[in-house]
Parts: sequence; structure tokens; C-alpha cells
Amino acid sequence: MKFLIKELLRAIDLLNHGQADAALTLSHQLNRKHPSDARVWQLIGLCKLKLHEYTAAIDYLKRAASKISNGELFLGLAKAYVGLGRWEDAVQASQQAIALDSTDVQAYVTCVIALESQKKYLEMRSVLSRGFSLAPYHPELCFVAAKHGIYFGGHDLFEHELLLKLESHQFADEIRALGYSALACCAHEKNCFADAFGYQSHANSLFSSKRHYDADRLLRYLQAFRIMSVDSGCDKDLEYDGVFPHLMILGFSRSGKSLIESLLSCNPKVQALGESKIFTDWVQRRIALKAGGSLLDYTMQLTLETAASERLEYLIHLQQYLKHLPTVITIPDHVLALGVYARLFPHAPLVFVRRDLEDLGLACFFKFYRQDNAYSLSLEAIGREIALYEALLSHWSVELPNPIMQVAYEDLVENTVAVLHR
Repeated sequence: MKFLIKELLRAIDLLNHGQADAALTLSHQLNRKHPSDARVWQLIGLCKLKLHEYTAAIDYLKRAASKISNGELFLGLAKAYVGLGRWEDAVQASQQAIALDSTDVQAYVTCVIALESQKKYLEMRSVLSRGFSLAPYHPELCFVAAKHGIYFGGHDLFEHELLLKLESHQFADEIRALGYSALACCAHEKNCFADAFGYQSHANSLFSSKRHYDADRLLRYLQAFRIMSVDSGCDKDLEYDGVFPHLMILGFSRSGKSLIESLLSCNPKVQALGESKIFTDWVQRRIALKAGGSLLDYTMQLTLETAASERLEYLIHLQQYLKHLPTVITIPDHVLALGVYARLFPHAPLVFVRRDLEDLGLACFFKFYRQDNAYSLSLEAIGREIALYEALLSHWSVELPNPIMQVAYEDLVENTVAVLHR
């Protein structure tokens, strides 16, 4: 018996030091000598979990649970269920783990993840509250709370303490990334755009490729929020000859931009470019030409003199492709570069198109996109993307010097002629 305990401890030590294969080999050797020992079954199950063999992990852990009961066993079972997307089973197993060991924060984290995936938000709030009572600055709990507006917003001391925890490097990079992203959300809510951009930039440097798409999108939005907030009045005194190249129609995907464009392009003097990237591609080339940097850096360099020369460069560039001006552009991502456009053409009119948010979300969800728009595969992701886009439109409505016309999709459909006359 002493030999078995000694070998079990050795296998556990191997597992805790990231040597799951070696721990599994030793566990199988012990299983051959002690085929009915539930502790060995539990250890094999935990090794399988570390190796992402979730089905096998569940089999061994359930066998062990028929003879013994402890928090670590049921937490492992819950994590294996999460790995297979079996959310209801994960909730039950994590709740059993909490009942057996109410101080295990990971059991609360696993339960919260499973409840969030099932959209059981009331139960999730309850578990979050209990988890926070044990670990008030746990990054994963903070990230979920920030996404749902629970407890997090406006607590400066709370944010300060979380930041100290993150900078202490006590957590894995992926967990630290979630914490920094949570801080970015909180800073953004308080209109601290520079802080939000800094936090999310740091989060992006830590995120794995699995989360890269969402993280990159959020960073681009936060960067755009910073552009005009740095010096919101600097463009209003720009003077130029009044020429503007495009009528920019801004709005989320499926909001009605293309409908307006098709109606306006019935006029033979208007050229429709559709979702052309002609402006954003030109901006990226100009950034690269000026020795790199970011969209924010490029925008901040557009003074009265440099804006005039850049404006001329863009108009010359357009003459190679366009029959005449003005043109109509509807690509949604132009909203991110709108700060540049406003500095080059501060009197160019803009059209912001909005649609009932629930209708808009469903329209995106049932639309098959051939490329990009990865958020459209999830209603939750669509909601987050729409919220960011709408917030940025509201931001530009206040900050930009350009004349802006607000159009509701519902008005456009019901009173098309009246809206076009505007």
C-alpha cells in the first residue's frame, strides 16, 4: 500500500509539472497492478483530460466516481464535459465539485463558463457572486463579469487591484489576456479610450491564435475611438476647395446601405462603388509608405498642411479609377477609418444608416457570408459586434465636423421617396 501511494504521488507530480504522457504511462502500470483502485482510475482520467482525450477521461472519472467522491474528481469531469460541449453535464459536475470543495475557484470558473454557454445568465450571476467572494480579482471571472456588465464597471479600486494581479504574472498568458481585455471594456465604458486601447493592445499580444479574430476586431474599434477623442476640435478649422470624393454611407452589415446606394445610383451623375475598399486600402498604403505605424499614428500626423497634401494625393489616386465624382461607398469597415476621412474632407457629407437591433442581428445570422464576418456564426458575437459598431457611430456623430444624416432602415422602406428627398 505504501508503494502504491508513493507511486501515485510521483504520477501526480509528473502531471502537475506538465508531463502528462509520463504520468499516464505510470498510471497504466499502477492500474495493471491494482485494477480495482478508484484512485488510479481518477489519475488516469485526469491525465486523459490534460491530453484532451475528453471521452476517455469521462469514462475513467465516472468509474472512479462510482467508488470515491472528491472535488478534484468532479472538477476534472466538468472540464472534460466542457471540452465536448456538454454544457448541462458540465454544470452538474462543477456544482458537485463546489459542494465537495466550496473553496475551489476553478470549479466556479468552470460552472460559469458552462452556464454562460447555455445562456443561463441568472444562475451564472449567482455562481459569479460566490466565485468573487473567494477570488475578487480572478481574471476569468472578471472577464465574464465585464462582458455582461456585472459588478465590474466603475470600481476604480477593483480595477487597480486586478491590474496589479495581472502585472504580477501569476497567471498563464491566455488568462492574463482575458483580464486585460476586461479592463479594456471597463475603461471604454468610462470613455477612457487611451487606457482601453492600451489594455486591449496588451491583451492582443497575449491572446492565442484561437481568439485572434475577436481580439483584433476589438482592438481596431478601440483604436478608432481614440482618434477624435485625442483632439476633437482640431479639424473644424480646416479649409479646402470643397471637393469631396465620396458620399460615405455607414452602417452595420444588412442595415440598408446597399438599398440607398442602388436608389442614388439611378442618377447617371452618381457612380456606385459598392463595398469598395479603395479608401481603406489607400490609407494602409500611405501608412506603410510612411515607415509603418498604426492608423492612429497616421491620423494624428494629419495637420493642416499634411492633410492638404494627403488629400491631393488621394484625389490624384482616384482619377485613375473613377469616371467622375461623387461616388457612393457602402463598405461597413470604413467606419474604422472615418477619422482619417474627416481630417482630409471635413465638409464631406456622411450618411449613417441604422436598423432595429433585433432585426439586424437576425438578418446577419441568417446571411451566408463568403468571407470575413466570422462573428455572424454566433448570435452572441453578432450582438457584441453590433454594440461596438453602434457605439462608434454615436462617437463619430459627436466628434466629427462633417454634416451627418441619420437614416432609419424602417423609414427608408416605408417612405422611400421622402427619405431620398432629404
